[in-house]
Amino acid sequence: MSGSGWRACGTCCLGFSLFAIAFLCIVGAIIRSGSPVIHISDEKRDAASHNCFVAAAIYAGFVGLSLICIFLPSLVCPKKRIEEHHVPILDEYRVQ
Repeated sequence: MSGSGWRACGTCCLGFSLFAIAFLCIVGAIIRSGSPVIHISDEKRDAASHNCFVAAAIYAGFVGLSLICIFLPSLVCPKKRIEEHHVPILDEYRVQ
């Protein structure tokens, strides 16, 4: 996969992971507060809210992996090296 492919993948994953963290933290807080909005029995409430926060922590790990995908290609293969290997697809068909 090219550097831009890694960046695109990382950016997409970063967006979804940040959304998931926010969503799971909100749901976990609602469950923990005892709100009747989410119907969970009292004996399962603590475990359910804990699981939401654990899942949010796992997504935080994916945020880290996403940032690696976004920034690592530019560190490993600087732009100058990328341009050396860049060959325009339609260069031989260019009208002069």
